[in-house]
Parts: sequence; structure tokens; C-alpha cells
Amino acid sequence: MAQLSNRERWKYYWQNKERIIKQLEKEMNEELTKTTSLLQQDSHAMIETTHGKLLLTVALVKKYLCKNATDEEAIHFIKLCLYQNLNPFIREAYLIKYGTYPATQVVGYEVFVKRARRNEKCKGFNSWICNDAWKAGNKSAFAKVIIDGYVEPIQVEVDYDEYVGMKEGAPNKMWANKPKTMLKKVALAQALRLAFPEDLGGMYTVEEINTIHEEPTKNEIDVDAKDITFDDKSTDNPITPAQRKKLFALMDEAGVEPDEVKKFCNVESSKDIPQSIFDEVIHWLEKRKGENIKNGDQPITREQADRILSRCGGSELIPNIESHFQCAFADLKQNQLQDVFQYVDELKAGERAQKPPDISPDAYLTELQAMNIRMHIKGDEEIEKKIIKKFSQKDSLMQIIQGDLPKVYQFIDDNTKTGKSTKTGQQSLV
Repeated sequence: MAQLSNRERWKYYWQNKERIIKQLEKEMNEELTKTTSLLQQDSHAMIETTHGKLLLTVALVKKYLCKNATDEEAIHFIKLCLYQNLNPFIREAYLIKYGTYPATQVVGYEVFVKRARRNEKCKGFNSWICNDAWKAGNKSAFAKVIIDGYVEPIQVEVDYDEYVGMKEGAPNKMWANKPKTMLKKVALAQALRLAFPEDLGGMYTVEEINTIHEEPTKNEIDVDAKDITFDDKSTDNPITPAQRKKLFALMDEAGVEPDEVKKFCNVESSKDIPQSIFDEVIHWLEKRKGENIKNGDQPITREQADRILSRCGGSELIPNIESHFQCAFADLKQNQLQDVFQYVDELKAGERAQKPPDISPDAYLTELQAMNIRMHIKGDEEIEKKIIKKFSQKDSLMQIIQGDLPKVYQFIDDNTKTGKSTKTGQQSLV
């Protein structure tokens, strides 16, 4: 049709008004039918979670998670859980709605922390408040994420006034009771999302949405068994004895000490590790095990040497280790770590003789034994002179008899305690 002037368009409309209206009604009905069909198709989803598959439906969302949500809001929430593998029944995601206002979708803060820890590129993160600046009125929180391969860490600063949740002109209950904690969570959530957009993109925590007046309920959701099937074990319960056995076996294979695991899990005892992070801990240990296999032919690192010494309870068993593995302590390989730990445990349990089999009490030290002593004291000539003066029959380490080796190492430990820390002395081994 040729281009019409405004007058001609109005004339055409009035002449064909009824036909145009019928055509518009037909198109609207078709679009409504199409939308209804899509809504019916999207009204449920099978979600893969860390505890197995979970069938989430609009009916379940409206019955247990958000009673006053509309069907469309419930569907959007289901899609979020589907694409991000979130389980709302263990508080990984929330659908929150007040009155007739639109519903808000938020994700649990722990989801951000767990996914960041699982990411192989994540080398650490932290958030903090400057208390002096806070008292002076500069209410800000900071967060930093260290990423493998990045020259600089990802850093974020957030301001209190931009994120404080308000209710009736005053900070809401969450922000009034714990303002610093809330702001630190905001800062860390933003930093982690910026660092790992593929894992956390499009997700926001409760603390970031200042239209939420109260914290979502932490109570368990009373779900009828006939309505939903998913692992009903409380994820906050400690790990079982069988899980602990699996954990300790993998720790030995990965060459990881219990203190490292307790620090990773932020617990005082391995018995307190919650089931909710057990899979995450296993994943971390398997990653460490893989790194050990990859670097198997490399000498042990200083950190690994410290772990061995910690397991030994000092340097007294070093001669036994060197004799058993036929090499200097510093030349132990990373793929020998598990065998070293097992051997040390057997020694400490008294299953083997405490003296190396190749030591002759009345014979002088070998060149290798003298070299190990020098490595142990990191070439400190002053300590070497003290050792020679106390134990040598002449003016050389090789004039010390092998029967005095345990006394020599004890003497070294005693001297390093007075001059510098035992840990420093132990680190000098490698």
C-alpha cells in the first residue's frame, strides 16, 4: 500500500474500523492461548541439586515457599532454581512477596561462598570493615577476591547508605541489629559475582535487596511426603562415621593435615563438619590430590615438609625417615607423602624400632648424615660450631658418632627455640 497522509489514514480506519478491531481481537486471543500453553509447559521442572533430583512445581512453590505468589512469579522462580541448580527447600533460594507488590527472588548467601570455593580459579576471598572509619561516619565495607592468573585481585567497596534496608523511615530489623555484618555480606556478594559471573551472574542475596524488611525464615519447611521427594536428612547434622572414614582416607592420599581441613570447614573438630559442605570438602581434597599427582616427581615443598614435621612432633624421627626412604629429607618426592605419613604413624605407634636400622652407635656420621644436619640448621655456622663443640671428638660433624644423632637433633631444636621459633627451624629443612 502506498504511503498515506494522516487524513487518508484516519479515513481508512473509520471505513474499516470493525474489520480492524476483529483482526486485533483475533491476534490477542492467539497470543493469550500461546502464552497459556507456555505457562502450562513451564509450570514444573526437574532440578539437579547436590542431594539428587527435585521436582519443583507451581503448586509446591505457592503451597510451601510463597503462598501469595502469582503463577507467573512462581514460574520465574522455578526457572531460576532450574538454571542455577538451587534447592529452595534447604534455603538456597527464596521467593519473597509483600502484599500486592511484585515478588522478589533472592539467593542464600552461603550459595555464593560454596560456589566460589568450588571454583578452581578461586585462591581466597575476604570482606572487612574499618572500625575507626565507621565510628567517624564513613560507613563502608570492603571485599577482595584473589583469582588464579589475575595480576590484581577483584576489590569492591560498598556504602551503607546505598544498601541499608529501610522500613517506615528507619533501618529494618536486620540492618538495625547487625549493620556491619550485613554490609560485609553485600560487599563479598558483589565481589564474588564480579569475579565469577558464570557461576553467580543474575543472582542476588537477601542483604543486597533493600526492599526486604525481614530475614527469610530459617525454620524447616513442613513438607508432606506425598507432595515432594528429596533427601530429608538435615544438612546441618555432622558427618557420619562412614563419611569421616572416607574423609580421612582422602586426606592421606592428598597429603592434607587435619588442621587444614578444620580451617577450610571453619570447625574445631572434624566431628563438627556439617553434611551440607561434605561434598564440597571432598571436591577440595580430590583437587589437592590431583595437584600432588601432577607434581609427584617434584621435591616436597616447605609447607609439606612442615606437615611431616608436625606429624612427627619434631625432628627426632628425621633419621628414621631418611634411612627408610634412602634419601635426604629435602629430597623426598611429593608422591611419597602418603607413604611418609603412614610410616610416621607406625613409628609413633611403636610398630617399628625407633632407631634407623643402618645406624651403628659407635660409627661416625656418614657424609649424607652430616649434610642433613647442615640442611636442618640452614647452614648456620654458629649452631654448627656449638654442635661440633658438644658432640664431636674433633672439629668436624663427621667425627660425631651415629648413636648421638637423636641428641644432636634435640640439641638443634632446643637452640632454635631460644634463638628463633621452632617452626622457623623446621622450615629451614627445605
